[in-house]
Amino acid sequence: MLLEVSNSAAPGETLKSVKEQLRRVPNRGIGYGLLRYLRGDETISTQLEKLPQSQVSFNYLGQLDQVFSDSLFVLTSDPVGQSRGKLGRRMYLIEIDGAVRNGRLQIELVYSNELHWQQTVEAVAESFIRRLRKLIEHCVLREVREYTPSDFPLAHLNDRQLAQIQRTAGPIEDLYPLSPMQEGMLFHSIYGADSGIYTTQLICELNGRLNEDMFERAWQAAVDAHAVLRTGFEWEAVEEPVQVVRRSVKVRLKREEWFTD
Repeated sequence: MLLEVSNSAAPGETLKSVKEQLRRVPNRGIGYGLLRYLRGDETISTQLEKLPQSQVSFNYLGQLDQVFSDSLFVLTSDPVGQSRGKLGRRMYLIEIDGAVRNGRLQIELVYSNELHWQQTVEAVAESFIRRLRKLIEHCVLREVREYTPSDFPLAHLNDRQLAQIQRTAGPIEDLYPLSPMQEGMLFHSIYGADSGIYTTQLICELNGRLNEDMFERAWQAAVDAHAVLRTGFEWEAVEEPVQVVRRSVKVRLKREEWFTD
């Protein structure tokens, strides 16, 4: 996987760029590299074999705590001996393996002391840790979560459109397209804004003493619990209208005193 990163980019921009590049890989990379070994087309196989061999291997094994949480087997830290023969040829100059164990990210660098000094590899590891801490600090200090278009694949938005929606709507929870019926209702509502064709009003008469504060808190709880009550529509900043689910909406109870003779 080739990742293109600008040295001048800020940590947040780097995270977004790498995230989008990784998510563009079909099937999360399953099947990548198989074409090199499929001999159906000798021309393609020959071209791929001529490509230079990678010098560094990076392999993230995932969150092993989750894999073995309900398993009869557990991971051990006991010595297991050499994992390769001493006479074998090394495929990569440096191998980097990462995994989450006991709730912590662990990184292992494997190298040959015939090719690299220990001080060189230690300097690489220390640089890796410094850059990783900067990324973590950036994420922790962010008050609002930052999204990228791949977080909402159904909406088919670009970076500019998503940024505009976040500026106008505030913190969002989800984005997705309208159903055909919703598209028709939205069109007629915009075309005849003063007609009130799709405005439904419910009038209830409550007898007895009303606890207004509790009444308002009950409606706020309902809005917090149901995403549909926090959903609106955006059509100006996008090519196709989308539904915008806000992360939170404040219920405002309007009070009016009516006096009748």
